[in-house]
Amino acid sequence: MKTIVLVRHSNAEDGNYQLKDYDRQLTPKGIKKAVKIAGMCASFYQPQGTLFFSSAAPRARQTAELFAETLNYKKEQIVANDFLYYGFTPEELLENLMQFNQYDILWLFGHNPMMTDLYNFFTGREVESFPKCMVVAVSFETDSFNQITGKSGKAVFMLNPKVL
Repeated sequence: MKTIVLVRHSNAEDGNYQLKDYDRQLTPKGIKKAVKIAGMCASFYQPQGTLFFSSAAPRARQTAELFAETLNYKKEQIVANDFLYYGFTPEELLENLMQFNQYDILWLFGHNPMMTDLYNFFTGREVESFPKCMVVAVSFETDSFNQITGKSGKAVFMLNPKVL
């Protein structure tokens, strides 16, 4: 069984002409929210066979680091890559994830609209938009990421900060 945990980054600075979107950092509110939500994931989190894979953009990377700190995951083991910042299709993501096939659980820290699009693709359900710091775990009855197809996943854990 494979599980992909989708995590949208927490609240970040507003972009403006002086601050590129890529460079935006978490706000104090975003830091507090990420720590709170990460703590609420503790009952679901399994350290064995888990990898944190984050967008390299600061706000996503900071969210991943706060989750790592809270869940006792080693921050130096977080894999950060620009791939999760720039647009991609679900198929491109799955192809990219093949390099991590030795892991059973991948926590993906990224951005909208990709997080929402991935959830909709994996589950066949329609969510309009992931709120900041939303967490959804989707499990698949397969032993390889390349065997995952659309509508083949089942949401097994969900934390929506908007309803907490």
